Amino acid sequence: MASVLMGCSQKNDKSQTDASQAEAVEHESDDEKAGDEEKAPKDEFLTQDLATFELRGEVIAAKYTSEHMEPYLVLFNENGTLKAIYTFDVEGNVDKGIVNRDAKKRIERIGYATTEPWVTLYEYEPGSMLLRSTTDTNQTGNFVSTTYVRDEEGNVTDVKVEEEVHFRSVEQPKTKIAYSDDDAHGNWTRCTTTDGDSRSVIKRTIIYKGEKNIFEAELKEALEGNPAIRSFIRDMYDNDRYSDEQFLQTHCTPEMLQFLRDHYEYDGEGYAFWLFRTTAQDGKPNAETEGSRVLNIFKDNEGWYHYRFLDQGWKGENRIRAYVEDGRVMVEELERVYDEPSLSY
Repeated sequence: MASVLMGCSQKNDKSQTDASQAEAVEHESDDEKAGDEEKAPKDEFLTQDLATFELRGEVIAAKYTSEHMEPYLVLFNENGTLKAIYTFDVEGNVDKGIVNRDAKKRIERIGYATTEPWVTLYEYEPGSMLLRSTTDTNQTGNFVSTTYVRDEEGNVTDVKVEEEVHFRSVEQPKTKIAYSDDDAHGNWTRCTTTDGDSRSVIKRTIIYKGEKNIFEAELKEALEGNPAIRSFIRDMYDNDRYSDEQFLQTHCTPEMLQFLRDHYEYDGEGYAFWLFRTTAQDGKPNAETEGSRVLNIFKDNEGWYHYRFLDQGWKGENRIRAYVEDGRVMVEELERVYDEPSLSY
């Protein structure tokens, strides 16, 4: 992923590739013709971090999207240093990148702890802020290395890709890159790559200092979860709604209802609603006054919501998988993570 993103670097004004001509046809409805539009002036690279991502001017955020990769969000502090980097999966779960720097404080590698163990390594042109190559690698012997050939002005004139799968070299078709839709600062917002018969369009949305960061709400929901689900969990537990049969039938999927029926321990039919709390039968000695309430809720990277709570003074933690359908929260799975009473007994 990073190889493609970094490969979409400076705009190459020397030649038109087949992909760029295809882009021109695509934009004809907007009266835009590739090669005829006036080139926007280019701002300077203000910091090494911004140059690493080939972003000019006072950028505070940039998001990359494509049908062939997970969305990719980069955030910068107002002084132009990298603040954080995130990827989003198809379910909207977020994974924060781990950034390491070299002795010159340049970004040396970015890895992710909770997804496939891919790590991207960065190598820079001697005496330059720009990248010479990026290498994506994982722990199973797979890697993709992308080298950028530049002219004297730093514009990419050629891209060379090498790939190994399980320590065997994979022949790569010629990679072509075309850039379009430069903004007022000289940053491209649309990049088209072609590898043989494969074609991919990457769109880059850039937020500058002084502009509203439209990604803040999206990122907060990805990190903290859907506020409707968080509110539902707190209300469900704090107000003992999980013990109401009608409530369960309204907010549980058929599979979840069957799960609760299968764990019902008494004669006849019923729902094991006690699975939403701890196994405690009585209040915790000397802590009964602490009562029963949710302490906090957080969302993990697999789409589950964890809620930590007190149950008559006992501590517990459950995780719950839920979604919103037609404005109604539906619970589809429930697991017990921590149960203080069972440990104490």
